[in-house]
Amino acid sequence: MLEQLILKETANSRKLAEQAAVERLLNAYLRENNIFDPRISNEQFIVMLKNNGKKISGSFIYWSPIGHHTFGERFYINEESGFIKVTAREVIELIIEELSYFEKDRQLRSKKIETILEHIENSIAKTTMYLEHALMKKQREQPVYLNSEQSLLLGHPFHPTPKSSEGFSESDLAEFAPELGASFLLHYIAISNEYLLEERITESALHFDSALSNQELLEVKQRLGDRHEEYKLLPLHPWQARYLLGLEEVQGLIQRGEIVNLGRLGPFVYPTSSIRTIWDKRQNAFYKLPLHVQITNFIRTNSLEQVKRTMDAAKVIAHIRKSYETDSFRILLELGYRALSIPESSKEVNGRLIQNTAVLFREGVEGLEKKGDDDLYVTASLLEEQPGWKESELAKLLKTYKYNEKEWLRQYLSISLVPMLKLFAETGVSLEAHVQNSLVKFVKGWPETCYVRDLEGISISRNKAEANGWLQKLLAEDSPVLYSEEESWLRFNYYVVVNHLGHLISSLGKVHNSDERELWQVVRSILLEIEKTTFSKALKTYAGKLLESKTLPAKANLVSRFQERGETPLFVEIPNPIYESEGALW
Repeated sequence: MLEQLILKETANSRKLAEQAAVERLLNAYLRENNIFDPRISNEQFIVMLKNNGKKISGSFIYWSPIGHHTFGERFYINEESGFIKVTAREVIELIIEELSYFEKDRQLRSKKIETILEHIENSIAKTTMYLEHALMKKQREQPVYLNSEQSLLLGHPFHPTPKSSEGFSESDLAEFAPELGASFLLHYIAISNEYLLEERITESALHFDSALSNQELLEVKQRLGDRHEEYKLLPLHPWQARYLLGLEEVQGLIQRGEIVNLGRLGPFVYPTSSIRTIWDKRQNAFYKLPLHVQITNFIRTNSLEQVKRTMDAAKVIAHIRKSYETDSFRILLELGYRALSIPESSKEVNGRLIQNTAVLFREGVEGLEKKGDDDLYVTASLLEEQPGWKESELAKLLKTYKYNEKEWLRQYLSISLVPMLKLFAETGVSLEAHVQNSLVKFVKGWPETCYVRDLEGISISRNKAEANGWLQKLLAEDSPVLYSEEESWLRFNYYVVVNHLGHLISSLGKVHNSDERELWQVVRSILLEIEKTTFSKALKTYAGKLLESKTLPAKANLVSRFQERGETPLFVEIPNPIYESEGALW
């Protein structure tokens, strides 16, 4: 009986995973091909695939002006005899075939089709595993915050392979995947100070050893012997430790005693929604660990350039945070990093060692270690709906407390969009505040505080940095965190408006299947209030830009994935729903 139940749940999970994959592919395809409204009626759509001459049709459950559509379970394609029903796999193959015409070389085209279909299957298989685990377990016995970090089961809504991970085996996933409720001990090595590279933004030391108990610290001291003061500890993801300890350069340092392999130590830590960033509850701190695994688009290590960008961003945030943080808006600061470096090795070898060992130390949400059951959510997990299974956590909150969506949205904007826009307008700091980088604390379902994390994605306007006197004092002229004003603004528009607000507002619209365009009027009204009331000329200017721009930038994840441009994604322009809400009668 149990075996039959497991088989049934596996089949159901596979069906849901395929449905989610089709939805993501279709929505990405529509967005990237400027097809913003394919409806032929309120409930039906037809999409023409120009290159292969096919038409895909089906039903709409929910139409979203910014592209977060929800589709019915059945899809059809046109044949000479009429429209015939097709499987989810056939829809996926049709879209990828259509996409492949970007590649003119037929042999290379076939190879790219094969590769992306393999990655899509990898993502579907992983999603199936995560859904099966969630369906069987039903409710995890852990605090709201941890449950939120570890319940992003479907991933990015406009990505063709949101849950692919090339390099993780099934046993690795069972041990390390947040979606499976993982927790584990970190692997520690001790590195001679001579081969240590680190930077701190404050005078205090990096507290990587604070996670260890007094007994463990005593045992480490005994292992290191008389030279114990000449070493510092470096935590590693256990998977990464296996990879790193197999490298010839590292083996050489171990043989010479410059590295001491200490093994797994400390408390259990919890992988968050970003997989390689872990939360240490004992310290209430986050470690952003390198992981030589291809997750979605690229291998997730910490290159020296990324680390420098993070540290430069942290210096600026530390300098200005008192002026821009409030009780309702906070930025979690990266306090420093530590890495293995062998200066006498070649630049290429040393670069590889640094990016595979650099660990960033990030502060946690104040008091979270004591109040782990606070209503603190990762925004991405708050908004995700499992197809055919359950509504979003956001819908549950609003229905439980019977909030009016427009009033709730106005409060949410006051703790997110408004302070982020003010920060950018006045300082040029553009936060990468997409839904996975944002945390929101609620009190009885009411938005109270927004936290933004992961400073590596911050961009700072060079013009503003120069005007504020940060060059030379805080930032070098060639700092990788510096961008043009236009590029910083583009990134703000995408991460804050399109990714974050676009997803939030579509999820709000789905709570009662209402017209989300009316919710964009709330955003417009907030920006108009800023224009009329602010004394900040810069803030007024950028509020006006959001009101007046006819389009917004969006990542073209599907085309970028096909063309293997994960690190340098393409962008497309989509209609700006803020602009389009002006004077509209719905």
